[in-house]
Amino acid sequence: MTGGASLTGRMRHVSETKAGPAELAPAQVRALIVETFDHTADEYDQLGIDFFGTFGQWLVDAAKLGPGDRVVDLGSGRGAATFPAATAVGPEGSVLAIDLAPRMVELLRADAAARGMVHVEVRLGDVQDADLDGPFDCVLAAFVLFFMTDPAGALRRYHRLLRPDGRIAISTFFGDDKRWSWLRELREMIPAEARPPDPAGRDPFRSADALHALLAGNGFTDSRSIEREHRTSFRDADHWVRWSYSNGHRAVWDRMPAERAAEGRELARARIDEMVRRHGTIELRTGVRLTTAKRSPKPPQWRSSSAT
Repeated sequence: MTGGASLTGRMRHVSETKAGPAELAPAQVRALIVETFDHTADEYDQLGIDFFGTFGQWLVDAAKLGPGDRVVDLGSGRGAATFPAATAVGPEGSVLAIDLAPRMVELLRADAAARGMVHVEVRLGDVQDADLDGPFDCVLAAFVLFFMTDPAGALRRYHRLLRPDGRIAISTFFGDDKRWSWLRELREMIPAEARPPDPAGRDPFRSADALHALLAGNGFTDSRSIEREHRTSFRDADHWVRWSYSNGHRAVWDRMPAERAAEGRELARARIDEMVRRHGTIELRTGVRLTTAKRSPKPPQWRSSSAT
């Protein structure tokens, strides 16, 4: 997915009110996503740090894909879930990977060709309004649903893409590693009107029960979630800084006034050095929730998208 723990779990809405002039409009959110992940694409999940690749494999395992399955991977990024899915379905199956960021699509397409995965197709597209030809056996949504301005509407579209008894597999973040709470200090260096939003902080993604309710109200049944923790280690402060430029946290650096960026990096180095003194290591603990559900053969009356 073109998502990242930093852009989601570490950021808050520009405005604490439910609506107001300080909030980014949907088109602005979309533009921010494209800009951020185009900037990160060349190094996204390419620095030898165990992160999104592990989460992609976890999601594919939870989805229980099998040989011959037809899969669509929404918000595919550099292929963290695309490639494990392609391996699971084999050449008799297929994987359609969709992403909003042109550079991500360009690089993923090249990576798939280099691996000889002719059963992987990569397209540029908006996964919230994707107009695709189904039916698919499975929809994968890795760290993408919480970016959407209308997740309920997106789920209804995905319901229509699936064959009867088809399934959806979703990954989201949960919890917070309090040792990294200082990241909010970096955000506060950005003028309030320019701060990126926190889509992951919205109600449907705060708990497994809330996400299950969202799925149930939009045509899915038998929702189940498992929660796992992953630990990522960094050599030193500069190692983390480089990594933070390669994922969703790039939105913070890009929106920070240029005259404060060096100050921000020095603040990060100081906080990480303090972490080493207190804990003896530089480690990020990331909670990942893996949720699966089945397409209801006869969906209930659709829930209004305003319920999200």
